[in-house]
Amino acid sequence: HAEPGRGMGFCIFNNIAITARYLRRRYDLQRILIFDFDIHHCNGTQAVFYDSDKVLVASVHQDKLFPFTGTAKETGSEKGLGYTVNLPVHAQFGDPEYTYLVGKVIGTLVEQYLPQIILVSAGYDGHCDDTISKTLLSTGWFAKVTEMLKEFAFESCDSRLLFVLEGGYNPGALEASVLATIDSLCKPVGRRIGIAPSDRAATLLQNHPLHNYWTL
Repeated sequence: HAEPGRGMGFCIFNNIAITARYLRRRYDLQRILIFDFDIHHCNGTQAVFYDSDKVLVASVHQDKLFPFTGTAKETGSEKGLGYTVNLPVHAQFGDPEYTYLVGKVIGTLVEQYLPQIILVSAGYDGHCDDTISKTLLSTGWFAKVTEMLKEFAFESCDSRLLFVLEGGYNPGALEASVLATIDSLCKPVGRRIGIAPSDRAATLLQNHPLHNYWTL
């Protein structure tokens, strides 16, 4: 949540934004994709790159939850218009809805933006056992999303994929979910497979502003 010039939430520094800035300056990367699946909107990361087309920030987060930002209408400004994608989801969304959104939206962004690296703000507070949220993600979903992101990175950027730990407030669920992520990272990359439809998630994308900038 740390914004330019100030800390916020439990965040003194914005690790993922600092990483992206470093990669831009050190390696002159022109297309960085940041995907944040923490239950809270990545307001700080969004603020840092809101007017840039060099870093595409995509966030899936529970609607109407701290920091109460990240509406679908927040799409960037100036050169960055269209390079902020917010997916505020309903409480009670779980594995099927999240998997559909990652496959449909993040997969499409990867295909069309062709990032040179994918950075992941990996928050585990959407787990069904984490009382800070109302979403219903299982431990297995975190393995699944890791598998999907590995496939995206393999296809687009020679498997350049970096996870940065974010939220997670149930120690047991956090431990199991992080281990599921690491286990998935250690396995060979599989082939991308089709995603199961989800009417509830598809409804979320109807009339979404991202259609103005990307072809779903």
